[in-house]
Amino acid sequence: RKKVRRVTADSDDDDDDDFVAAEKRKSTDSMDLDTSRDSGDDDDGEDDDKPLKDLKKKANVKGGSSRGAKKLVQVFADGTPIKKYFDKTDISDEGWYKGKVKSFDVRKGWYRILYEDGDAEDVDEATMWQIADKKVLEKMRRKQLAEQATSVVEARKEKERA
Repeated sequence: RKKVRRVTADSDDDDDDDFVAAEKRKSTDSMDLDTSRDSGDDDDGEDDDKPLKDLKKKANVKGGSSRGAKKLVQVFADGTPIKKYFDKTDISDEGWYKGKVKSFDVRKGWYRILYEDGDAEDVDEATMWQIADKKVLEKMRRKQLAEQATSVVEARKEKERA
């Protein structure tokens, strides 16, 4: 049976140590992630005009604990094509490997990637932005821009009616 790797955007692919990956997951699972658009009032290095950042959302879990349990919303649909470069290791050759999103864990925010060679990997959303097919990213950007334009037009019509 093949090993499933868990990868975050800030981890090395060479590090297959499950304990390290688990510790990273624990530290990020407990964080309260800010999903709002960057305010631009500080010099944190984030791009203030990054429109795709708005796609990340959180929703309340029904029947969850009263402590405000949250579940993440899936941004990349099942079947989304990806392409990732792997360095040569003892168990794999160097090169680009293609795969697709197989599933999404709404509690932890991990995407399960199934590669064409049969390997599987769990990655976080930040990694998905790096490895998702560029055509998919462009399509998502166009869809978001169209939704924003529609909401602006609807707001103008509503204002004219008032």
